[in-house]
Amino acid sequence: GPVIRPYMAGAAEALCLEGAPPRLAAVRATVLSDRRCRSLARAAAGGILYVPQEQVPTIRRQLADPAFAPVVRIRVNASGAITPLSLRFEGRGERLQER
Repeated sequence: GPVIRPYMAGAAEALCLEGAPPRLAAVRATVLSDRRCRSLARAAAGGILYVPQEQVPTIRRQLADPAFAPVVRIRVNASGAITPLSLRFEGRGERLQER
């Protein structure tokens, strides 16, 4: 999968998507004015992934566990707006069910 460089100071204004969909080579946090990025994506208005309430405790544990890596499947429309579609976790070579 793509290498994602985390943005630790807070939410990124935009993401630079490097490579060709559906197989991205890398994703990095950036700003909307980044002229070096050929494919900018930003959060769509209301771009929230909703999960069933009963899954929240499990998801929180997995997010806190360094043995698991969250994988978010997204759609990027022609204007660059990101809509999250699903969430799953991978860890220790094991693929877990999509949420």
